[in-house]
Amino acid sequence: MSNQVKPNPFGKAEDLLSAGRLEEAELRFCQLSADGLHAAEACFRLGQICRQRSRLTEAAEWLDQALKVRPEWPDAYHELALVSLANQEAQEAIVNLHQALRIDPAHLVARRTLADLFQAACHWREAAHQYAELFALQPTDPILFQNFGFCCQEAGEFQLAEQAYAKALKLGADSSELRFNIGVTRLKQGRPVEAILAFKEALDLDPTITLANLAMANAYRQVGDLDSSEACLRQEQAINPNCADAAVNLGVVLQERHRVKEAIHCYKQAIQLNPHHPILHWNFAIASLLAGDYETGWPEYEWRWQVKHKPKPKFVEPEWDGRDLEGRAILLYAEQGFGDTLMFIRYAPLVARRNGRVIVECQPPLRRLLAAMPDLSHVVGFGETLPEFQVQAPLMSLPRIFGPVLDSDHQWEPYLRPARGIERLLPPHDENALKIGIAWGSNPQHPIFAEKSLDLAKWHPILDVPGCEFFSLQIDPNPSAVAIMEKHPHIHNLQPRFSDFADTAAVIRQLDLVISVDTSVAHLAGGLGHSVWVMLSFSADWRWLLKRKDSPWYPTMSLFRQSRPGHWESTVNEVAQNLEALASRRDLDRHSR
Repeated sequence: MSNQVKPNPFGKAEDLLSAGRLEEAELRFCQLSADGLHAAEACFRLGQICRQRSRLTEAAEWLDQALKVRPEWPDAYHELALVSLANQEAQEAIVNLHQALRIDPAHLVARRTLADLFQAACHWREAAHQYAELFALQPTDPILFQNFGFCCQEAGEFQLAEQAYAKALKLGADSSELRFNIGVTRLKQGRPVEAILAFKEALDLDPTITLANLAMANAYRQVGDLDSSEACLRQEQAINPNCADAAVNLGVVLQERHRVKEAIHCYKQAIQLNPHHPILHWNFAIASLLAGDYETGWPEYEWRWQVKHKPKPKFVEPEWDGRDLEGRAILLYAEQGFGDTLMFIRYAPLVARRNGRVIVECQPPLRRLLAAMPDLSHVVGFGETLPEFQVQAPLMSLPRIFGPVLDSDHQWEPYLRPARGIERLLPPHDENALKIGIAWGSNPQHPIFAEKSLDLAKWHPILDVPGCEFFSLQIDPNPSAVAIMEKHPHIHNLQPRFSDFADTAAVIRQLDLVISVDTSVAHLAGGLGHSVWVMLSFSADWRWLLKRKDSPWYPTMSLFRQSRPGHWESTVNEVAQNLEALASRRDLDRHSR
């Protein structure tokens, strides 16, 4: 009797599969699929082979057959998920992967596939959860921690992301991509100096890595180093000449440095690379307006509706095109802040001259003030019922609609006036002193509130000028400002006297001068034709143009600009010196009478 061992037919099929002889292996497994002893395993292998050979329908059928024989088989569910993924059926794949993990929560490959699937679909939190579940199964896998970190980063969990990246480094992973992402997480956490170090490490590993110079430029800009920021962006353009983000960011830096013509060139380049991107057109519009190129700027300014988070209102009535209104009623509606409404309401009388009845919809605190304009037939606040109208236009689209009729040096007549019947008497004060209205803070909700505002505590060179009484026009003075006013009898807090802008206008007409930062009070004083001095940040808004000490929008306005970003001291001192000279002239005039 022979002791020779019979060859294992399943083992022979496995050997053929391992050798890559798929056709022969498939034939063997087909034969074994009818064998009760090896049926489930054979069907499983046939499913794998068919998937590898892109016969996905057959693969699913073989795997279903395997699961009929062995219903609780996590490997088969995982393989079926891979077939679903190959068929671009992500939801079906997720169902199969969850089935595999229900049977075996420690099924490493299924959980890794599920995590990778969620990451590829940008389901960052779900992916991060699955990667975290793998930590106990693969505690020394640096790629696992790197992937977890990236998902946390994309989900906005920057501290967790940075910790995961540090773990990946400790476990031996290192790459320019990893160092770059460390820099991103640091930058997102408000640590630009540390971010710059990480970006430099990324570039040391790979000088051609894209976006590292772009991100480092942003970090340098945050710390105020515009020279280095510009250099990084030019390096990014050299590496990636078709990067619209590099072009537009370079434009932003150049614009902040008052090199507006160069900035405009960059914005044009960015628009060529990405012609339908609203932010690129928006930046181009702002730079053009800042340069005084209104013919280009106003049409481009229409992109604001796609940039702002406030959609353009939809009306049944058509938008006005500037033609004669022939007695029709037109609705002009405000769309942005108080200052914008006060500035652009100047166009309403011109609209009325096109033979129409002008209805204005505005912020409620402006309603009484604007109702005093003689050319307006009706003024309503937001939320109130609108009267009938036949055409409409956004207030800030009127410069585009009027076009070249108005140039940048058009000298406007005062178009605002205090409302009748409103009297707001000033509190007791030195009648021989100059009466100065002051406003030091813009809207706290404005994205650059801090840049535009100047704490009252820093106004002391102005407030110390002799021969002046100061009257706060600030609607919402903070507690520290209130404390300052309470300590100085020559600074009067008028907040209790104000219910809306009509009250503020009634006070302004009693003053000799208004001194303000870039806020709605400055526009109100300018629109009233009242003397107003405005202190501007270095990167002032487009409406103040560049380097000018006057404003074509407001002939009674003088501008005092920062000499460099964030440096208010010299601006305040300049205003104080001019105020002292004004007070001295006033004193001389009084004594010469």
